[in-house]
Amino acid sequence: MPNVTVVGASGTILTVPFTGSANYTLATQLAAIINAAAPSTLVPGGTGNLNDPAAGATVSGGGLTEETVTVTGAYTTAPGTNFFTDTAAGAVTVSGTPFLNVIAGTGGLTFYGASSGNTSIAAGAGNNLISLPNGSSYYVAMGPGSDTVYANGTGTVDASGGGGANLIFASQGATNSNTVFSAGTGDTIIAGAGATTIGESGSKATIYLGTGSDLVADGGTNDTIVGGTSLTAQTIFGGSGAMVFGGSNQLTYIAGTGDASTIMGGTKDLIFGSSGSSITYSGSAGATLTSGIGSETLNATGSTGNDSILGATTGGSDTISLGSGTDTVSFFKGTGGTDVISGFTANDTLADLGYSGASPTVTTSGGSTIISLSDGTKITLTGFTSTSTSFLKSS
Repeated sequence: MPNVTVVGASGTILTVPFTGSANYTLATQLAAIINAAAPSTLVPGGTGNLNDPAAGATVSGGGLTEETVTVTGAYTTAPGTNFFTDTAAGAVTVSGTPFLNVIAGTGGLTFYGASSGNTSIAAGAGNNLISLPNGSSYYVAMGPGSDTVYANGTGTVDASGGGGANLIFASQGATNSNTVFSAGTGDTIIAGAGATTIGESGSKATIYLGTGSDLVADGGTNDTIVGGTSLTAQTIFGGSGAMVFGGSNQLTYIAGTGDASTIMGGTKDLIFGSSGSSITYSGSAGATLTSGIGSETLNATGSTGNDSILGATTGGSDTISLGSGTDTVSFFKGTGGTDVISGFTANDTLADLGYSGASPTVTTSGGSTIISLSDGTKITLTGFTSTSTSFLKSS
């Protein structure tokens, strides 16, 4: 467990232990600013410990003011305080002033921020509760505990240090925006009316998108993502094994390499596969599914809407399963892929785009129909037999 050392009153050296990377990095940066100023004058008062009014100390020097506490209690920082250093072994509650930077101890921090100014918080061990109101801006680096953050202003909440299961409320104000990083197990992130960008690299996170233009970069595993309730378009870069529930909005889902995720519901969703991915889609509004580079599986058997599927964009061997709607599967000339399509019926359409003047070859074998296109693309419609080309649309 690395330690951060901070100059306190009369040159006293305060030591704060940290577990994690983001919070340790931030605490080191804040400590460097304090230590460079080298405050040495103890100014009595200025902090209020409700249990012991004499326990707090304010240190001024080098153009900054630092308040330090060593015991458990509730504190209100004095106007103009720039830094708050907590070395208490127990829980500390802080009501902060604008432009406050906090290095928290191991006992757990409860922090109520000001509605203006910039705030930086390097949270320590323990279970922290941090409330940042509308109008504030901030950078919060979480610790290893199970923390709760109300990020109602604009800024960044970095829980990439992992550890406990965190609960983060972000961007509750429509004009605010937040960036949230998560790397633990079982984090819950709830986006609000403002735009929220979420980077998730842990596992089993639950992410609720809000009504803003949200973006999720899901590099984690087995996460659950719930779409928003507005008509604002939202985007998800997929991880592995995610369960995605579409909302009232149009959702764009871009699968990662080897992604195996399930997407349910949504409104005219746009879904992009990638090499080695296996995407399962179900819904009634109809979606657009596009294969990527390499081989992948696009499974829309649970769809009752009219889907549009683009197969074999750059070669590869794709497996495509259609639902019960009236679907269109399209291929562009020059791809040269080998695709197998199941669930195809006479109500569906196979569109070969850019192949005008070059008639496809249609044969049947073993209860399937095989279509060979002029660029080497081969399409097998399993369980569908027809020597007619009425289901083909060429352009």
